[in-house]
Amino acid sequence: MTEREAIMRVHVIAADINTLRSSLSEFRALVAGGVQPSRDGRVGIDAYLNPNQLERVRGRSVEVQVIEDATATAAARQAEVDEGNPYEDGSLPDWLGDLSGGK
Repeated sequence: MTEREAIMRVHVIAADINTLRSSLSEFRALVAGGVQPSRDGRVGIDAYLNPNQLERVRGRSVEVQVIEDATATAAARQAEVDEGNPYEDGSLPDWLGDLSGGK
């Protein structure tokens, strides 16, 4: 497995939609979900940024809240996945029920 650059999941908050858009427009960042308005009138969106992008966004007129290291979370989830085929012996999982097609 090759070493990957860490990708952070962040929540970017701005005073208004135009500030939010201009702060993220130069980055080809993956955003998640839609724009979320807050009670105080500000708007935010979740985004996935590499360290360089994160540093550059922090230099703008937005608030950036780091939610998680998405790369580390993905690696942890991948480690939970079994390797191999648990039904290699031809058995079927119990939750499939009767596969007779109702006959």
